[in-house]
Amino acid sequence: MIRPLEESSGADLGDMNEAGRQWPRHELMMVLIVILVLAFLRSILYYIGIIIKFFSGFRAPRAEVSIANAALKILRTPSEGFNSSPSSSITQLLRNPKPLPAEHQHQDIESCNTLLSSYISTGYFNSAYQLFMKLRDGNSRARPNIDTYEIYIHGVLVALRAGRTVDVNMVDELLAEMRQRKIPFRTNTENILMEVCGTIGNSWKMRKYYTIFLKEGIKADSLTYEAIFKSVRSTQSSQCFDTFFPLLLEFVGKEAKVVEDTLVNVVIEACRKVSALDKLERFLGALKEKRKNLSVESYGKLISIYGVARKEHRITEIVYEMKKLNVRFNDLLYEGIMEAYLRCNLCDKVEEVYTEVQANKNLPFNINICIIMIRALAKKCDFLRIVSIYKELKNMAERKLNCAIYNILLDSCAKCENYKKMLELFEDMQTSGKNSLLTNEECIEPDNTTYTILIKAMCKTGDINKAVFLYKEMKERGVEITEQIFNLLLDGYIQFNYDFKQAKDIIKDISTLDIKLSYFTYVLLIKLYTKHGQMNKSLAILKEMKVQGIAPGLIPYNTLIQGCIKNKLIESAIELFQEVRGTKLDLDKETYNNLVLSCINSRKLLTGCIILSQAITESITLNTNAYDAILKSLLDNSELTAIQKHEQATTICNYVKLRKIPVNDACYPMYSALIPVSYTHLRAHETGRNLVCRLLLEKKKKKKK
Repeated sequence: MIRPLEESSGADLGDMNEAGRQWPRHELMMVLIVILVLAFLRSILYYIGIIIKFFSGFRAPRAEVSIANAALKILRTPSEGFNSSPSSSITQLLRNPKPLPAEHQHQDIESCNTLLSSYISTGYFNSAYQLFMKLRDGNSRARPNIDTYEIYIHGVLVALRAGRTVDVNMVDELLAEMRQRKIPFRTNTENILMEVCGTIGNSWKMRKYYTIFLKEGIKADSLTYEAIFKSVRSTQSSQCFDTFFPLLLEFVGKEAKVVEDTLVNVVIEACRKVSALDKLERFLGALKEKRKNLSVESYGKLISIYGVARKEHRITEIVYEMKKLNVRFNDLLYEGIMEAYLRCNLCDKVEEVYTEVQANKNLPFNINICIIMIRALAKKCDFLRIVSIYKELKNMAERKLNCAIYNILLDSCAKCENYKKMLELFEDMQTSGKNSLLTNEECIEPDNTTYTILIKAMCKTGDINKAVFLYKEMKERGVEITEQIFNLLLDGYIQFNYDFKQAKDIIKDISTLDIKLSYFTYVLLIKLYTKHGQMNKSLAILKEMKVQGIAPGLIPYNTLIQGCIKNKLIESAIELFQEVRGTKLDLDKETYNNLVLSCINSRKLLTGCIILSQAITESITLNTNAYDAILKSLLDNSELTAIQKHEQATTICNYVKLRKIPVNDACYPMYSALIPVSYTHLRAHETGRNLVCRLLLEKKKKKKK
């Protein structure tokens, strides 16, 4: 029961006043609801093209355009209340098979252009093509104008970017048709055509259209050159760049009133793509003459380009120029400067910029700046500074270290060869979340990069057991194991000659995980099996390489031949040598030397002579003992004829004299016994080692006897 007003207490009156203050809030809510409803109604415009496309097959072109006009009119008409819905009116309009009202039957080219644009924007390119052809062929009361052609050419560009197959030659027909119908060209038409040519990467057509529009009196503007150099940036066409760069300089120097920052950035990127730093300098000179001040983004791009090109003096000049012009430095710009100096190996400069960043209190915190500083200190092996930066980052409560930052720190420790601190950081990384239960931090899980850095460091120090432990930990945690991990472990087993049984377990895991092996993994497997004398498996891996389509290089053949020689498999070594001769590979000196000596020791003198001749043909100089062993075997051999001995000895002696190879004094009688020559011939071929004198003395001794 409601009490009379006069009986109400003061508290009740206060409640009524408080309720009265809440009325404006309800009105505000109503206004927001009205705005949301209007926004929903406006969103139907986005789906107009799809609705029209669905019903386009059931109506003639004129009906389509009339429906579009009616639908647009309904959407543009303000609603008189919240009960009326434009979407229901459009649906009724599209489903109504009866003729449209007279107020919607008026057909004009603006409506056709709107419909054509809606088809293109929603991806219905076939419907856009049909509508354009009907307008073009005169099957409609509306006649195409410059906007119609530009919309359709832009549709060609959209279709190309969407990966559709488009007849680009039709664009030439459209230009000729526009001339015939006396439709004037515009700069916007040229810009769209330049983008089309840039998308298909046709610089010749780009030059052709540029010439056509120039004859029509249409001058290129900033957007035209922006489209041209965007094409250069994407296609990396140096020919197109060389064609339009002089025109760009003329445009910047004479015609352009204002040079847009977007054009400057695009040209800088194009110069980077085609590696035209000299022309970039000319472009910057033209901008200076124009008194054009570069934006912060443009300065950042320039610093990045000169950093990649290792132009440290230009980086310093640009930084000085920015400070002179009072350009406001932000954290991203400082990051780019530090990265550029680091590329130039100017670690001291990186440290100067880092000090400047720390002194500027207005800059937001950028973790990448700290990472670049850590990388620079790693190059200087300044481990104490790295640890100090790490402690600073760790003490920042608002900055949580992630796995990527820890990976940088671990890699820096490895480069400084402080492996003890590296393992401490790894433990700290794993326990970071466990020690912060109050902040609900999650533990940082090591990833593939983390374990790769650690295993590489352990294999480098020879601690293979620790590397294998980390590998097993990866498997337990479910971290992705890549081929690089296996390569590091296999290389460690090869270098430090660890237990081959453990290596077999690693090899089994390679086949279990179904990892596609690369050339380097096959080479490591061949080396590992060869080192432990399992030549059958090494040769089987060589065959597997060929089956997988991987061409065996020089390293596998050298390893296998020397392994066969070491295990006294001379026949297999000779077969491999013959296989190499059929390729363009050249074996090294040590392999040839071992092959020759092995053939002599296994009484295959003729094969050894053939291998030595092959080495002479390839201009490979063997050790002196190989030549001595061949000559001694030729003297002692009774299977070869005197002529064969003479031919082989002549080849060896000529090469020895040509290369001035020092031969042992005990071998000179072998030369004279194998090669009977005249005094004149010997005197005509004197050498620095007095080989001829030795041979003359041997001749005189024989005559005295």
